[in-house]
Amino acid sequence: MRIRSIQLKIALLAGVCVVAASSALVGYSIVSASNSKAFVGEHVDALTEDSTRNHLKTLALAQAALIKAPLDTAFDSARSMARMFEISAMNDNEMATPAGKRRTEFNAVLLNVLKDNPRFNGTYSAWEPNALDGQDQLFRDKQDVGSDASGRFLPYWTRSANGKLAVQPLVEYDSAELHPNGVVKGGWYLDPKSGAGESVLDPLPYVVQGKNVYLATMSVPITIDGKFVGVAGADFDLTFVQKLAQDVKASIYDGKAAVDIVSYKGLVVASSDHPDAIGRPFDQIDPAATSQLPLIQAGRDTVDGNAETFTALSPIMIGRTSTPWS
Repeated sequence: MRIRSIQLKIALLAGVCVVAASSALVGYSIVSASNSKAFVGEHVDALTEDSTRNHLKTLALAQAALIKAPLDTAFDSARSMARMFEISAMNDNEMATPAGKRRTEFNAVLLNVLKDNPRFNGTYSAWEPNALDGQDQLFRDKQDVGSDASGRFLPYWTRSANGKLAVQPLVEYDSAELHPNGVVKGGWYLDPKSGAGESVLDPLPYVVQGKNVYLATMSVPITIDGKFVGVAGADFDLTFVQKLAQDVKASIYDGKAAVDIVSYKGLVVASSDHPDAIGRPFDQIDPAATSQLPLIQAGRDTVDGNAETFTALSPIMIGRTSTPWS
């Protein structure tokens, strides 16, 4: 009996140990599985977020390139006109146009470039006093050839909404005053004149054939013998750029994304969801814009946000300027 009692105790103790060990193993397995699930979940979330960021960055770069392409055509045209005008107005050049024919010839060039580029709102050229032909006094107030009271050569050829082409003298070309949105009135002329090179002006309020519009204005300096003598340029009515933004919105994420184009100075160039904000500070529609402006001005491409909302910035470098949009 004694022996049996000891054996029974040993058997019972062994059974208890087995049960305890089994419970411990089961408990460990549950905890381990839970931890593994959390670990995998966290890493999957991180990988998904990284993948989303990379995809957004690539997508933003591609869409920025699509927006940049038509804008660059304005600079290409302006640059070609500037080089042509330089050759034609260089007095000691055998290829130069006779002084008395330059205004007629240059107006024809501006008009033909506008005709050949239906997306353009206008083409223009502005010259320093008597820099073109020395005949400003003969053209005072001759608006039909693009001269104001000064007689300077200042033609601005434009296309109205119904396709009418007309010329008017440029205005406020020498003005350093600011529009209400902070844009320098004559920045499209004064910046190249100051030696800043090619210029793309932030949304510029302007009157075209009697209608108030916002313009994206691209100017290229004209120099002869190293001296600034004027600019040649082309511009877009921002309704065209607005359509670009809306087209991009429609092409990505089933139209659920928002697309904004912001200038170097933080003004709205186009906005798929806020078309009424064109020309206004971007922070009026997005409070985060204040922190984003340094990134825009530095030409940085970034993706910021969380699992629910992401914001991708991609620079739009237009022409040979140093003032990127985003």
